[in-house]
Amino acid sequence: MKWKTFTPNQAAVLWLMREHGAAVFRDGFRRLSWAVTPSEGLTIDGPNLIRDALLARGLIATTTAGYVLTVAGQQEAPAQKAMPRRVAETRLQLEPVWLTDEQMQTVSEWFPRSHGKPRLDDRAILSGIVMVLRENLMWQQAPAVFGGEMALRRRWNQWGASGVLDAVFAHLFEPTSNGPRLVITDTMLTKNTSGRRGVALGWFETIISAEELEAA
Repeated sequence: MKWKTFTPNQAAVLWLMREHGAAVFRDGFRRLSWAVTPSEGLTIDGPNLIRDALLARGLIATTTAGYVLTVAGQQEAPAQKAMPRRVAETRLQLEPVWLTDEQMQTVSEWFPRSHGKPRLDDRAILSGIVMVLRENLMWQQAPAVFGGEMALRRRWNQWGASGVLDAVFAHLFEPTSNGPRLVITDTMLTKNTSGRRGVALGWFETIISAEELEAA
C-alpha cells in the first residue's frame, strides 16, 4: 500500500495516532480537528468517513482505551518527526495560559542574567514550557504567542541542562482548595516526550531522578 493513496485527513490521523497513541473519535463534524489534553488524551473530531475508511483498511481497531493503530497501521503511519502540514492546519487552537506575576516573582532569582543582549521574555518562554508539559503537547503545538517552537526548544535545552528548570519547577506552585501544589509534577514530566528525555539526562533530580524514571 502506498502512502500517497491516503487522503490528507487519513494521513494526518495515522500520524497523530503514531505520535499520541489511542484516540477518541467524535463524529458529526464537517471538518477534521484534533487536540491532546491530559484528561482525554488524543481527541479527533471529524466526518465519520475518515474513521470508517481506516477501519475498513484494517489500519485502526477499537479497544477499551479508544481506537488504536493495528500492526498494519503502524507500518503505514509515516515515521517523520516534523508535524505534517495537514496535522498543523487541523489542530484546535489552544488558548495560552500565562503564569501569574506572583509565580514569576517567586522563581525569578533562578533565571540567568542577560549579558547585554535582548532576549525573549522569560515569562512567555516559561509559560510556554509549562503549557507544553501540562497539556502533553509537542513544541510546535504551543501557542505562537509564547515565542514559537524553536525559541521554546532552545530555552528548554539551555535551562534544562544548566539546572534552571529544576530549581524553578521545585518552587513553582499554584493554589488549590487543598493548599498549594506544584505546577509541574513528576507525572507530567514522564508523560511528555521532551520531559522524559530531560529526566533521563538528569535535569530534574529535585522532582524525579533518572533512576526513578527507569523504575517507573
